[in-house]
Amino acid sequence: PIALSVIAIFGALLGTMIDIAFVANGNFWNAIANSVSNGKIIIAPGLALVLFNVYEYTSIGKNFTMTISWRSALLIGTLCGLAEDRILAALKALLGPS
Repeated sequence: PIALSVIAIFGALLGTMIDIAFVANGNFWNAIANSVSNGKIIIAPGLALVLFNVYEYTSIGKNFTMTISWRSALLIGTLCGLAEDRILAALKALLGPS
């Protein structure tokens, strides 16, 4: 389980870099430095760690046809990296106004 969690975190970092590359407009390294300084690059690996472990240890993962392997860990991690802002917006909407 630890190796798969590490793969999910690695996938989240890759997904975040892909997401930053789409927005960077030629200043990729400056955009990476900005995401490190404002903490954006830390959120996606945390989400990937939580969501992959939820997928692995609950009945949610057992109901899908995709087995628990390095491929599913990489897919969940990459999707967390690509859709980090959307996932956070959905969680904020679920929790309500604070």
